[in-house]
Amino acid sequence: MPRAKLLYIVKDADREARRRKIPFGKIADPAGAGAERCIAAFYYAKTQHRQFDFLLEAGKAIFADGIDVATDEGMQVVAERAGLFWPDLEEGMKDEHWRHEAKKNREQLSEAGLWGVPTLKIGEHVFWGQDRDWLLAHTIEDLCQGAEGFMV
Repeated sequence: MPRAKLLYIVKDADREARRRKIPFGKIADPAGAGAERCIAAFYYAKTQHRQFDFLLEAGKAIFADGIDVATDEGMQVVAERAGLFWPDLEEGMKDEHWRHEAKKNREQLSEAGLWGVPTLKIGEHVFWGQDRDWLLAHTIEDLCQGAEGFMV
């Protein structure tokens, strides 16, 4: 990952964490193996209906507690905090179906001219970045008022 991109992401995450009063700063960079393990673990957690717990705990571990999710020890801490049984998660991370989904997501991002998260698409409208929340809300309001298929 280019250094400029990494610094942008950290700066943006720090800003959002301060705004929402979320602990942030002791970081264990998840790029590479850690990120892949988190994606695989997320797909397993989804089968257990614990995907949101996993995301919350992985985020805290990586960006506030400095826990290295590229290691089994680190991922076991996240699993336990998220209410997942470590041996089952460890086995579930061997399923590589997530790679197909990730490839599909990357292709869709590329087609939209974007490179990362958060990205949302509603019809032909594409939104990227936390600083575009206001535009997303405004567009949803416009679509609702225009009766373009939204029901509120």
